[in-house]
Amino acid sequence: MLPATIVGVVENSRFRSLRESVEPSLFYDRGKVDSLVWSPDGTRLAFVSRRGTHNFIGVYPGPGQPVSWMAPTSMGDDDPVWSPDGRRIAFSRMLPIGDIVPQNLAITPKPFAIMVATVADGSATMAWRSPNTLRGSYT
Repeated sequence: MLPATIVGVVENSRFRSLRESVEPSLFYDRGKVDSLVWSPDGTRLAFVSRRGTHNFIGVYPGPGQPVSWMAPTSMGDDDPVWSPDGRRIAFSRMLPIGDIVPQNLAITPKPFAIMVATVADGSATMAWRSPNTLRGSYT
């Protein structure tokens, strides 16, 4: 179990303890941290690191240990959810849509996938993919 000082807030991309304002940051992230989710056993913290055009899913294992990243890519990862045993994390991933600049003003599909990552090594597999249609789009 992590010490009680893990309870804190995100300020300027630093997760800081609420215990005392003089305590050092628990970890630093270059993005904006949100969607914090405790592991089922309360020992690790999953979060989303938002970095402008892309997002990563990170896992903070506790003081003195580095953050690990779940299959990082340049796509948009979001919505982390722990498995009941705490060995995996499911999350949504925006998929590439082809042309970055649309050829016209038509509405185009925004496909997404449900990914499942193994926390121990950060590898992930696609568990499901939305159809590449407007009805299967992420909004």
